[in-house]
Amino acid sequence: MSKTTKKQTKTKSKILRPTHKELILPNYLNNTTCIIVNGKLNGKKKQFKIPMHEAVIIPVLIGANTMYISDTGAGKTQVMKDITRHYFGGNVEIGGYTNWLLGRKDCHVEELFTEFNKDLMKYIVLEERISALVNVVDEMNRALGPTQADFFDLAEGERGIQGALRELGKHGYTLFLSGVNLNRVNGDFHVGDIDRALLSRSKINIDVDFYGNTKKDKAVVTSRGKAKTTNAELRDISEKIIFAYKEINDVAGEVDPFLDTYIGLLEIGLMYCEIDKHKRKRRMWPMKCQKCKLDDKVCSEIKQFEPRTTQTIKRFAIGIEYFLKLKHGEKVEIDPLDLVFEAAKFTAYHGNLSQRKLMHEYEGDDQDMMNTVLGKLKTEVKKIRQYIDEEIYDAMEGTQTKEKKCIQYKLNGQDIVIKRDKEIIAMLNERGITFQEFIPFSTLKKIGVDGEGVLEYLEGVIENYKGK
Repeated sequence: MSKTTKKQTKTKSKILRPTHKELILPNYLNNTTCIIVNGKLNGKKKQFKIPMHEAVIIPVLIGANTMYISDTGAGKTQVMKDITRHYFGGNVEIGGYTNWLLGRKDCHVEELFTEFNKDLMKYIVLEERISALVNVVDEMNRALGPTQADFFDLAEGERGIQGALRELGKHGYTLFLSGVNLNRVNGDFHVGDIDRALLSRSKINIDVDFYGNTKKDKAVVTSRGKAKTTNAELRDISEKIIFAYKEINDVAGEVDPFLDTYIGLLEIGLMYCEIDKHKRKRRMWPMKCQKCKLDDKVCSEIKQFEPRTTQTIKRFAIGIEYFLKLKHGEKVEIDPLDLVFEAAKFTAYHGNLSQRKLMHEYEGDDQDMMNTVLGKLKTEVKKIRQYIDEEIYDAMEGTQTKEKKCIQYKLNGQDIVIKRDKEIIAMLNERGITFQEFIPFSTLKKIGVDGEGVLEYLEGVIENYKGK
């Protein structure tokens, strides 16, 4: 690419890429910090914190279906109104790019895409509704089961209409937003009322109760003096949203040895089961955990993330960094381990958690359990982080060795850990210095995580990396 072409591409990107100011939602208010990542800004160490009213923007940029979950009056409808009116010009009827349904016993998805033409005496297809970029279902769990099955098409981004399978949205972008009312205090509704397939297709779950408003936020909201949601000024920046979506997707489509390997901890590492004959979680998990010595460990609390979810986690992780660059400038670098674990938090309702422990130990709070369990796993991973990173670097450079053991010893009062080496061992024995041998990745087995399986996963990552 010539210098002129590069300059033109950079200029075009600057024009089409949304700015942080353009993305700020006009009415939704929630300053509770829900994402914390470490990194660098202009080469200096910095911790970045993202409040909820900014975090809800990231799924829109990555085009990830999002389910907002909370008791009534927590702001679910407001955030969806802000997104659809301030980014996508409102509903299709007024020239925007949004279809909106309320979950009721008499609502039907079919009414979105066809209508009866009295002159022609037949149903006609509404093309402008098929090409709508956003489909919203508010109060989704008030709809009956058969209707919820229809919502599945909105989440999948395609629907059979008059005998043809039609893709929803345009330019490869389609977004499904939904709100679910959970009366956690009185127990009127629960996530079990939602079709399980919809839970997994709602790729990002945002628990607006767990990350509730700060006390100052509540004071501001109350001072507004009205219970109804506020209609944001109509504005269409959909072209910029789609541009950001494509930029993020392009990055997500590339192999990132560090990001991909850390995701492997969630996909492969959590597959392990100590007492299963195949050493993997299967149909009887987590019922068999009560008979296992690791019943109080991570493996008994959470199972592996499926590929659909890990792909979402990767895009969300990249989306976090993308958003922070919009806010702070291009010279932002974020720790990929932090990105993966922060992104994974927002998949709490995908069915990965042990329902037995969820009810008995976490009082049914999915988000609390997901955050706690991921925190336990991350703490153990950080203990061997240097070895994981060394393996990744060595694999990228093609200098991996079969030796996976390390030795640890003290010399002049300092703890030293290095790869196992016969000459070093001979020297230590000669000097009478005691040492310990261990395999770093195997230490994860004590919490029921298959670290050695992640090593094999890394081989596949690197093969893909070099193949590109």
